[in-house]
Amino acid sequence: MPPDRPHTNKHQVHLYARPENKVSPPPSTTATYAIPHRPPPVPYPTGHSSSSASTIQGADSSSSFTHTSSQPFAYPTPSAETVGTIPLYPLLSRIRIHVVPTKLDGQLPVMYSYVESLGGIVSPIEACSIAVTVLKGRPRLLKVLGEGNVDGKWILSMDWLKNAHELCVQYRTSLLAARSQRRLQAAIKMEDLGDLTDQEQAESQPSSTTTTTTIPTTYVPPPQLAPREAYVIPGTSTHVRESVSATHDPPVISDDDDDDDHEQTQYAAYTNSQYPRLPDLLPFPDDIRFEDIPNRAVQRCSPLVCVNQDIIDAIKPIYQMREYDDPTQKNSNVLSYKRSMSIDEFLETGHVAESEEFLASDRYQALELFSSVFTIGNSIAKQLHDVHGCRTIDDLLDHYALKEAGQWDTGVVGQGIPAGYKSKPGGERFGTGEPKRRSRDAARRRKEGKMSQAEIVREWVALKPDLDKKIPRAEVTEIAACVKVHLDALMPGCRYTVTGGYRRGKLESNDVDVVICPPTDEVDEGQLLRDLYTRMADLELTGASHQFVEHNNFDGLDKAFVLFRLPPTPLDDGTGVAHRRLTRRVDFIMSPKSKYALAVLGWSGSMIFERDLKRYAENEK
Repeated sequence: MPPDRPHTNKHQVHLYARPENKVSPPPSTTATYAIPHRPPPVPYPTGHSSSSASTIQGADSSSSFTHTSSQPFAYPTPSAETVGTIPLYPLLSRIRIHVVPTKLDGQLPVMYSYVESLGGIVSPIEACSIAVTVLKGRPRLLKVLGEGNVDGKWILSMDWLKNAHELCVQYRTSLLAARSQRRLQAAIKMEDLGDLTDQEQAESQPSSTTTTTTIPTTYVPPPQLAPREAYVIPGTSTHVRESVSATHDPPVISDDDDDDDHEQTQYAAYTNSQYPRLPDLLPFPDDIRFEDIPNRAVQRCSPLVCVNQDIIDAIKPIYQMREYDDPTQKNSNVLSYKRSMSIDEFLETGHVAESEEFLASDRYQALELFSSVFTIGNSIAKQLHDVHGCRTIDDLLDHYALKEAGQWDTGVVGQGIPAGYKSKPGGERFGTGEPKRRSRDAARRRKEGKMSQAEIVREWVALKPDLDKKIPRAEVTEIAACVKVHLDALMPGCRYTVTGGYRRGKLESNDVDVVICPPTDEVDEGQLLRDLYTRMADLELTGASHQFVEHNNFDGLDKAFVLFRLPPTPLDDGTGVAHRRLTRRVDFIMSPKSKYALAVLGWSGSMIFERDLKRYAENEK
């Protein structure tokens, strides 16, 4: 096909178009979101080999790499002497880019190499989100791409791609300089240590139990993706720019108690005059009669700090122990009676004897410890303690290592079978048959959200000191802003709302729940969500996707549960030292526009409020 021939498409389809039939997908010729194939190759320019092993030279003389077509691309071991062997920062990870070949004068392979070396996906025009070109005028672009693509895609100048590549090359050079400085510092330190006694050397080393909160080297902040609007070809991308400008971020809760007027004004932008905002519920007077207090949470005000928090804390162990021993009694009349008796005891004596007995119990403490690990609920925690004899975290790790030892070629990935349990009596392997899983597939499973329970438990336990710490509101806001940046890189115009305790005004949160809504209902939310957490994993913001839950679940929404860490924060003292951020649990919930309001309400909590809201809607309205 001549390069100037228009890329016509009678049925213009959205980048993340939902398949017409999810049960039986259409053939690959019509599947609009199959992984796009790279456009047909063109002859390499002079100086490039046309054999199966091709060397492509980048803009900088040191940025070259060799790619064998029969094997997946892999970089050799990094070294300070060969800059080109260190991979560039994947700034374009999971972004589908079409390179318009017109007037590139044989530089198309170089532009392809720019996209792929930065983690992007070279795509045909129908499946891309961005098209880069050297053409400047709308008439010529209409001839080459067609009106639907010119107005419905981001048409950017080729400078956007070149500048992104240049930023990443500079970042790699800075990393090498920082690495050289770190090696020099280490050599100086080793030379100084040589003059010390053995005891002085031991005292100078950090303790193995101490958590490092700073990075003792020159920190190089990663490059940021340039805004698309600054590189748009005049007269193009009208539809996508209008959809982005028409999309507003959802309102957030102000941390300032004196900013009520601003919050009211902000909320008014998202309400219809036909349905005005109802006034907030006020606290009841101290002399109110008990029978005048509504029995549903939705009819009472919800203060940030419960006035009866001491009573709740006193009877909470009783409620939790019933959940472990008999979950069917969680909302039973028997448990309600026991709670009411415990409240009377607390009001009379200031303590609850049964709760104190539970808190001092080794069994209760072990159950609480086990159930705090992701994927281990109350029922599994009880089985681990009562059936399998687990008492400590080490017992827990050994149990899962033994449980899956027969399914792996080398035991549990990264852990192996615990010492002393290499085989059953008689030398048999644990499990029967051939290994069902391969340890070399661990990285792939992590990115696909298919980690085994043993892998999740092991990683969760390793990060437990971080995950047990509360997340302040300021950090939640940082996390949400970081997620929005990378969401916009894939699909500008998405809305998001941070729900959970943050939306209820809590000053600290246990995790971060982010409900995301694409700009149109034509989007395949599951694929967009996969691209989001894969991109963040490539940029080392998330360590793994512990679980990816597809839409065929209790609420019909796609979800990903990940471990997230913000980039290090440089100190203001000019030393180049940066604070290492803590690992946090972040849950992504992808919702279509038709369910967005319901998803935000459902994920805001609390459990009692949601339950009473359901009863109020069924019985009162």
